[in-house]
Amino acid sequence: MTVREIQKKINKFGEQIILSRRNIADGRFVNISALKTEATNLFSMISKKLRVEFEGQFEELSISVSILVNELDKLEEDLKSQHNNLTSNSKVQPNTVIAAYQD
Repeated sequence: MTVREIQKKINKFGEQIILSRRNIADGRFVNISALKTEATNLFSMISKKLRVEFEGQFEELSISVSILVNELDKLEEDLKSQHNNLTSNSKVQPNTVIAAYQD
């Protein structure tokens, strides 16, 4: 896998985070279990590839990963805020919350 292909995966994952944050801002519940799995896989792949093949391009990917981690932190804060602000007037229905935790 090339640096360009890894960068595309990072960008796509970043877009998924932004979409999740928008959904939260709109009052919708977001199940991030798939994002967590994808993040683990992506970071593991990058770590392995960097050590072996992309030593000279470490800085470029490192910056992208740092931005991605920052976006994940923002997503976490949005989720905490949503959780803290749930009220009976919320757009999130109780059944939606229960369904989101069921696989």
